[in-house]
Amino acid sequence: GVPESLQAASRVAVRVTAAHSTLSIDDQPSSLIAGYHGADRLLAGRIISGPKHVVAERYENADGITIHASHDGYAQRFGLVHERGIAINPEGSAIAGRDRLVPAGKKASHGGTYTIRFHLHPSVRAGSIEAGHGALLVTADGQRWIFRCPCAPVSIEDSIFFAGPDGPRGTSQLVISGPVVPEQSMDWTFERQFD
Repeated sequence: GVPESLQAASRVAVRVTAAHSTLSIDDQPSSLIAGYHGADRLLAGRIISGPKHVVAERYENADGITIHASHDGYAQRFGLVHERGIAINPEGSAIAGRDRLVPAGKKASHGGTYTIRFHLHPSVRAGSIEAGHGALLVTADGQRWIFRCPCAPVSIEDSIFFAGPDGPRGTSQLVISGPVVPEQSMDWTFERQFD
């Protein structure tokens, strides 16, 4: 969520795809949102175009919780549907994810770059490990988590946390990027480390 006190330009900025922990293509948003200036003021904050078909399924059993989701927000421009699967073990100590870009028709893109972002809370410290294919995350209460991505290097970049009542604060994000290859799986994991 975003505090109402944010200025109009910030309210638009926090709604773009890159401001969320998800995948984007060529740093383009999956939805176009009207701004607060000029002719856009009439539709300010409304989604002008975006996904038409969104699927979300949740399953729970003795092995944990699994979520499968997809959207076609990139279908018109790139001919691709973004699918994400997430599995969480019963203890909540391991999260496995998979992102895929699936052709939405005959015009699937074979160029461009995907970027997957995971925005961190300001109280989480992150450091690079495993020759750049992972990150060690340490929470304010001392929990240690390992993020791994065998498919691409993981960079730690600046981000902004907007949801605090005291206003925006600097933070970090984990970023994975690579060439768009339809049907390729981009796998990643978060795993808690116990002493």
